[in-house]
Amino acid sequence: MKKTLPLAMLITGIASFSAQAESYLGASLGQSSIKSVEIQGRAFGMSGSQSYDASESMLSGSLFAGYNFNPYLGVEFTVGGMDAIDDAYLSVGDMMYFALQPKLSLPLTDAFSVYAKAGIARFSAEFIANNGAYGYSGYTTVSTSDTTLMAGLGAEYALTEHLRIRASWDYMKPELELIHVADASLSVEPEFQQFSVGLSYHF
Repeated sequence: MKKTLPLAMLITGIASFSAQAESYLGASLGQSSIKSVEIQGRAFGMSGSQSYDASESMLSGSLFAGYNFNPYLGVEFTVGGMDAIDDAYLSVGDMMYFALQPKLSLPLTDAFSVYAKAGIARFSAEFIANNGAYGYSGYTTVSTSDTTLMAGLGAEYALTEHLRIRASWDYMKPELELIHVADASLSVEPEFQQFSVGLSYHF
């Protein structure tokens, strides 16, 4: 009897944990903005950096899939993209990212919860420069990518047993190398902030 009781409690605990686990799929749409850009350069043994304020905004969207081990702990994978930035002399397109983030949730009611996420993201973009700015014809294209940290905060509300709506804010600051020739390099670090609204289906 003494051995049976702890075993029964362990089985009951595992069954309860499994009953709370769930997977989900979703999509979101929102707006991304670049608040600042830091430019770093190095050449001839010297290096320097300069920060600039920015006010670029673009449409963004994402698809996400996650697994909640219980109401408090989960993990989420996201594939996202941002609309292009077009300028007379420099355009930035093909902005995409893949992110894997542990997710901590705090249920405030049976239907409403808040959450925080933090993990790694792989961000990529394509820069297209108009050579006319330097007195030449044609364009110069550079594709670059970086693995960076990505964090987010959000809130979710259960519309039904399976459908949930969410509002979220995400942040990342990738370092994108544009030039690397011998000992000379030039990189930019745009500061991205993204606000979005999404809908998810929980199985």
